[in-house]
Amino acid sequence: MVGSGLSSGVYTIRDVIREMENIEEDMDSRVRLEPRDHAIVGLYSVLIFCAVKYALLVSGWAWFLVWMNVWFFDVYAYTRKNARR
Repeated sequence: MVGSGLSSGVYTIRDVIREMENIEEDMDSRVRLEPRDHAIVGLYSVLIFCAVKYALLVSGWAWFLVWMNVWFFDVYAYTRKNARR
């Protein structure tokens, strides 16, 4: 990995801990989740679950529903991530 200081590309426990601490500091500085966000995550989880179940049991066309649900969830997540409050 370029710039990570790792020898032979292998992570050590110390490297993982350092990365986790950096992520924690970054996440603390971001927008906090609201009850609305939890509700939308729950809704999309149910929609994706139903679409996958439908795709596996009934129709191959339902994979389009899975893709659309994941895509719309990604759009929501990126919108929320970049929201400035």
